[in-house]
Amino acid sequence: MTIVEQTFIIHLDYGNRAEERNFVADVLDTFDKDTLCGTNLFINNDPYGLELLLFLNFEKDGDKFKAWLKNNYHSKKREYRFLFEDISEAINPSVLNSIQLKENALSALDSTESSEIVLSEE
Repeated sequence: MTIVEQTFIIHLDYGNRAEERNFVADVLDTFDKDTLCGTNLFINNDPYGLELLLFLNFEKDGDKFKAWLKNNYHSKKREYRFLFEDISEAINPSVLNSIQLKENALSALDSTESSEIVLSEE
């Protein structure tokens, strides 16, 4: 069983998914699977509240991620007003999708208008 040291939720720009894709790729390239033990993308396709949230679980080196984020993406901020449990309970396939990201799953950012996106692996 993996023990999570720190959890981060970062609000991404839904309208600028191409740029956000670069950020997500940089996170996945910088932190390996032994450090970053869980990565999910929550996509809210409700036309009245379009949102894109990146959820990161760190098994170790959470403080290194905070420093890396501050040094490399100072405009990105950790969201403290959301909890994973609240987001996952709100998942409605017609408006809110959850994607577990792997290194090769970034193409999902290009097609968030689909309510059928499921890329999770157990």
